[in-house]
Amino acid sequence: MSLQTEIRGYIRGIPAIPVERQRELAAIAKCRHVYEWAEHGRKINVRDAWIKSLRPGDIAWLADIRCLTLPKPPRKTGPMRDLGTAIADVLSTGAIIHDDRVGIRSDDRKRWANHVSWALDTARNAERNQKRAKKRGPHNPSPRALATKWLAATM
Repeated sequence: MSLQTEIRGYIRGIPAIPVERQRELAAIAKCRHVYEWAEHGRKINVRDAWIKSLRPGDIAWLADIRCLTLPKPPRKTGPMRDLGTAIADVLSTGAIIHDDRVGIRSDDRKRWANHVSWALDTARNAERNQKRAKKRGPHNPSPRALATKWLAATM
C-alpha cells in the first residue's frame, strides 16, 4: 500500500496577497484540501488543524510563507517566534512546504535556508514596528506620519 501525496493548502489573508487571490492560486496549484484562516474565536485554530492534517510526503502549500504567522500571536510570542515555530511544526510532520509566491520548496536546502532567513527577518521587522507603535501611542505619531501630513495639499 503506497501513500498518495496530497497538496494541502493553507490560506490567510496578508496585505501582499488577499484571500481571494490565494484561493485562485490554490485552485491553480490543484490543492485537494484547503484550510482557510477566519476569525472563529479562540477555540478553533485553523492553522493547527492544517498542520495536524499533514502526513509525510504531503505538500504543504502556501501562497506566501508569511501566511503562517497568526494575525495576533499568542501572548509573549512575537511574529518571528510564531513563524519559526509554525515552520518547524510543519516540517516535523514530514511534509514539504511549498511557497507559491517564489516557487521555493523546503526540500531545496540551499534556497530554502535563505528564504526562511528572509521570512524571519521580515517577521522580526514587523515585530519591531509593533513595539515602536506601542511606545509612540496615538498622541505621538511617527515622523513619517508628520511628514505626510506636512506635505498634504491642505497644508
